[in-house]
Amino acid sequence: MDHDQKVGGSFNAHKNWKKLRDKHRKHDSSGKGGTAPPEQYIPYGGAGKGDMERKCDVSKEVYDLNYDLAFGRISTEEHTHKLKELMENE
Repeated sequence: MDHDQKVGGSFNAHKNWKKLRDKHRKHDSSGKGGTAPPEQYIPYGGAGKGDMERKCDVSKEVYDLNYDLAFGRISTEEHTHKLKELMENE
């Protein structure tokens, strides 16, 4: 009596893998390659989201001032005063 039959079934994993392997060999030898893999859509001409650098028209100093104002590090009056100073120096 076979070991697989002792444990309660006639399942033979090797036999199933052999059938699958033979099926693949038959398909490969038939010359039918199947369908070609689909072309992958690449957005933005190759650059992924976040890969392209943003164009910023604002100087680093003005950006930092706006950031500080937005997060409450400086008051509105300080922001306008420092912004006027930056515009005069440029």
